Parts: sequence; C-alpha cells; structure tokens
Amino acid sequence: MPLRGIFKGVKISEKNEISMQNPQKPELSAEIIWGKVVTWLRQNKETLLQITCGEIVEIKLENGAILAKTTDQYAYDRIMQPNNLDKIKKALIWQGLNGSFKLALEKSEGDKTEEDLQKLKKIFGDVKIET
Repeated sequence: MPLRGIFKGVKISEKNEISMQNPQKPELSAEIIWGKVVTWLRQNKETLLQITCGEIVEIKLENGAILAKTTDQYAYDRIMQPNNLDKIKKALIWQGLNGSFKLALEKSEGDKTEEDLQKLKKIFGDVKIET
C-alpha cells in the first residue's frame, strides 16, 4: 500500500519516488552554528573546552565568520589558547564554513576596577598601583 498523504510536504509518485514540495533551505544562524561547535567538541571529548564554549551566549555571524563576546576572563583565556582555537576552527570547517572565529573580551558592567583605580589615583596622586 502506498504511503500517500502521511507526510506533510512530501509527495510520493506512482513509482514510489519521494520529492519535497516547496523545500525550504534551513536558515543558518550564529546560535545554530555555535551549538554545533559545542556538539563537535563534546563528540571529540573536549569536555573542558565544550563547557567553556557552551557558556558563550553572545554570538553573531558576519561575512561567514563567527564573532563571539564574553565578559569572563577565564573563558576568554581558555578559548584563546592556540590549540583550542584550532579545535574551534576544525568544528567550523566540519560544518562547511571557512573556520573564521573571533572572540572579544568585553568589560563587564559590574567590573568597576578601572573606575576605582582612577579614584585612587585622584586621592593618592601619581602612585604606582598594581592590579
């Protein structure tokens, strides 16, 4: 018995050939691509890097490159290690992308270190303050 009408959008001909009616090309979003990077890292047993990358949530896709932002210094340092960047590049190439990835470290709104240092310099003058 033919399987006509069971699957929405699928047409089965008399010869039992299957074709899609109005096939839609899936949208590539930065979040989907990044999710696949994290999946690739898990599949390749890169657990620490997988967890670190999984916490990066500000991602965008620009001219085929993945641009990510974090306020976490530890995550930035871990990801920016050359061997870890290579692994991320491999995960992007695995998806058919050019492997271009950039990570920016942004100042946290809760981080008032620079502001506090300026206040101390006003109070104590030109004193060397180490951070």
